[in-house]
Amino acid sequence: MSKFDEAKEKAQGLMGQAKDKFGKQQNEQQDDQQQAEGSSGQVDELRDKASDAMRNAKDRFGK
Repeated sequence: MSKFDEAKEKAQGLMGQAKDKFGKQQNEQQDDQQQAEGSSGQVDELRDKASDAMRNAKDRFGK
């Protein structure tokens, strides 16, 4: 195998590794974004429940 072919093979291997790492990074970012969106939804749900609880307390005990 010529030196050129060896260098080409090595370069292709490094490109493959770089693509794998990039793909893993993208997946991690998507996972983080999905988790943040889920947390945001939970916060909204808790805020709504707290608001409902305050409204119910006002109704029970008067304004």
